Amino acid sequence: RGMRDLVRASGGLYRPPKRFRNW
Repeated sequence: RGMRDLVRASGGLYRPPKRFRNW
């Protein structure tokens, strides 16, 4: 919970790279 919720509220892009998977 954190970047996923932020991206979902940002616009629904939710496409973080493998390096950002730790977020």
